[in-house]
Amino acid sequence: MNTTPADETILKTDVLGRVKTPAARREQLLDEFDRSGLNGRKFAELAGIKYQTFATWAQKRRRQRCCGRWQSHAEFFRQPEGVRGGRGM
Repeated sequence: MNTTPADETILKTDVLGRVKTPAARREQLLDEFDRSGLNGRKFAELAGIKYQTFATWAQKRRRQRCCGRWQSHAEFFRQPEGVRGGRGM
């Protein structure tokens, strides 16, 4: 019988084969990055994450912290013009 150690998890992938990282793991990695003092490119390389993926996570997190809840572009433009938040609108 095969067993897996408790610290190993099976990673889920989407239909294109991309690994889906759980939100809790993304937050953990972003917290580690904040403490590391490394630049984003170096941290992503050491963590085994594509830099563009990591940069997107960091950008979404900054927007969420800055402006409350993160909104997609589609959500933003569905709102009436007077309700929209953001840069100079």
